[in-house]
Amino acid sequence: MLNSTNENPREHGLGQSPTPDGPAEMVSTIDLQCPNCDSQTLFMLRVKLKDEGSAQLLKGSRSPVGEYIGCAACPYASPMVMRRE
Repeated sequence: MLNSTNENPREHGLGQSPTPDGPAEMVSTIDLQCPNCDSQTLFMLRVKLKDEGSAQLLKGSRSPVGEYIGCAACPYASPMVMRRE
């Protein structure tokens, strides 16, 4: 849970946010309305991550990736789920 002293609301209590290692790629479209701008389509996105910061908490030896839902019409993005490929 976030507290009032948290400077970065996107770190979700895990410390330093992971650094992307390249651009995000679209995995699929999602037929749901954006909660921010009411656009009719959202996208499942995947991004490779550098093995640093909170990505180092992931078990395994493969490369870390993050997946999240985003909107092409506005800055909306869901919290990222991190895993190793």
